[in-house]
Amino acid sequence: MSPRIGDMISHSRNPLALLCVSAIAVACGTSREVDPAGVRPHTAAVIDGQTDPSVLGFTLTAEEQNAIVAQVVEDEGDTYQGCTGNVVDDRIVIAAAHCVVTNQSAWLHGAEPELAPASMLKYHVGPDIGAPLCQLAVREVHIHPECSIDDDDWIQNDVSVMVFANSVAETCPQLTPFEMNREALSNSLRGTEMLQGGYGSLDESYDFSPVRHWSKLEYYGTITSTPNNVAWLDSMGSGDPSFGDSGSGILRRDTEGDLQILGVLSFTAESAEGLIHGFSRVDTATAFIDSVADTIAVCDTVPAGGLCSGATVLACDEQGLRSIDCSAEGKVCEVVNGVAACITSPTEVSDEEEDGCNTAGRSDPLLATLWLLPIALRVRTWRLRQRVVE
Repeated sequence: MSPRIGDMISHSRNPLALLCVSAIAVACGTSREVDPAGVRPHTAAVIDGQTDPSVLGFTLTAEEQNAIVAQVVEDEGDTYQGCTGNVVDDRIVIAAAHCVVTNQSAWLHGAEPELAPASMLKYHVGPDIGAPLCQLAVREVHIHPECSIDDDDWIQNDVSVMVFANSVAETCPQLTPFEMNREALSNSLRGTEMLQGGYGSLDESYDFSPVRHWSKLEYYGTITSTPNNVAWLDSMGSGDPSFGDSGSGILRRDTEGDLQILGVLSFTAESAEGLIHGFSRVDTATAFIDSVADTIAVCDTVPAGGLCSGATVLACDEQGLRSIDCSAEGKVCEVVNGVAACITSPTEVSDEEEDGCNTAGRSDPLLATLWLLPIALRVRTWRLRQRVVE
């Protein structure tokens, strides 16, 4: 009898899921401040988390619950559990940006982020990732264009978008995507109870849970000195997100009863009143998410070698749609040997060039399309080999 896939997954120290940055938060009258100098890892377990959200007072259908998904990384036969994600569209899952950055240490010290190859990522659907209802392959990986580390070491715009290779509706009907909140959050929501779900650690370790757990949190709002695109929620003693919950969503129903996602988990801090969790707001990231979604249909039709749209080369790779305006260089777009490239206008090509005796005026189709190579080639030496030593 072959083992379940869950028996083959290392629920261990995956570099894509460790950067749940924490800080010391202290109560100060009716407001709070977070001291960046107190940044340190948070190792608290998911205390009193529940596998059934109804126990916490939230009624979700099984299909709604399944929109919380587990990131799984596959590397040369090894399989690792990573962050938590949230399906918000037929082809879109969102999480924290740090969940897909492979050079996290260098990135935090000023290097450009290197993203995990899409071909290595999958999302498992269901309450137990060891027995997934569906496995959703990824075609593209994106992080917010304004994602950065600020002077106080906070991650600004900590949001990532992954594009599924196939339609969720067609391949995983057991899942209903969340609706994204598009209205600006305000402190008038303070005190509102909200729901968080994920696959984080249950035992104060990096050994993530293969089973989805839910926590009830209370909305607090923004905190001075922290990024204004982060909404903070208080612990209520009904579960706390931990390692492996990075990227997980904070949920509530709107006035029409639709289940909305308001943010994705970025930070966890401690205060005199207990744990407090920072979620990167969805309402400030919808333009970015929509811009990725708008290119999906185009990339569905673009062949591997690209195509010409007038004088523009269109091609898609693991970071989505790319385009080159050939006319800006005084050239035209032409498909040569199955590869779209910018070449010298035929009207400007000499007879010798047409006879093949002189090709100096043409662009080499291979060189002209080197930019299409996926980011995976730049991170091919990256290997997820870290494991927890018991």
